[in-house]
Amino acid sequence: MTQANINIANSDGLTYRLAVNNALAAIGSDNAGPTAPINPYASMLWLNTALTPPVLYRRDTLNASWGVESTGGGGGNTLPRKPFTQLSSVAGVLTIDLNSGEGLFYLEPTENVTSIVVTYTPTPSIDEAAYFQLVIQQDATARTIAIPASWKSLSGAYTAPAANKVGIIECVSYNSGTTWLMTAVTEA
Repeated sequence: MTQANINIANSDGLTYRLAVNNALAAIGSDNAGPTAPINPYASMLWLNTALTPPVLYRRDTLNASWGVESTGGGGGNTLPRKPFTQLSSVAGVLTIDLNSGEGLFYLEPTENVTSIVVTYTPTPSIDEAAYFQLVIQQDATARTIAIPASWKSLSGAYTAPAANKVGIIECVSYNSGTTWLMTAVTEA
């Protein structure tokens, strides 16, 4: 487990080689450590070993924040890595495009979400199901998330995560997106 600066300055041969080896060790260990790397870059991985089990984060493409990539911790308990598609709302509207990513979406709301639109092309046929998972990471200012009326909850009334908490919504549609069956879990 190691972290190192991967921006390597010009130097003599031995110093340069040691810096390259340290950078490769950091990359090979997913920049494992109890604190975030001090020189992050877009799409960088960081395995937060301060948590039990460790949590793997990926830096967003704007190099502005960390998003959860997967949880686990070794010993055969790690989840397969699948990238989350970073979402943002525009004027309160959150669009989830099921053609992007692998059905895993991540939202750090910066405004109240007043409407959610799910799009996909082509529309699944009547004998196909559509599925997605939305992870919502609230910051210190919790935002409201309005759930569409076509989303039928299987887990009771939906409550958006509180400040500095995470919530997960899973939806499946069996009728070409007319109705979505939803389960939601919110961190207490």
